[in-house]
Amino acid sequence: MLTDLEEDALKEFFNLGLGMAADSLSRMVDNEVLLSLPMLKVVSRGEASRLLVASPGSGVCVAPRI
Repeated sequence: MLTDLEEDALKEFFNLGLGMAADSLSRMVDNEVLLSLPMLKVVSRGEASRLLVASPGSGVCVAPRI
């Protein structure tokens, strides 16, 4: 699992990328793009599998740690 510092760094990295993507989209469509802050939760592979099966279409995203 991640330390609090690693989790905060990962959230910040994700937020920076999301912000840049939203800015690009806003320029392309010439309209404001509103964002909400994503939630990050580090779980085991089994828990990730359970979340995906239990929440189809919910926006749950899983990225395996290799």
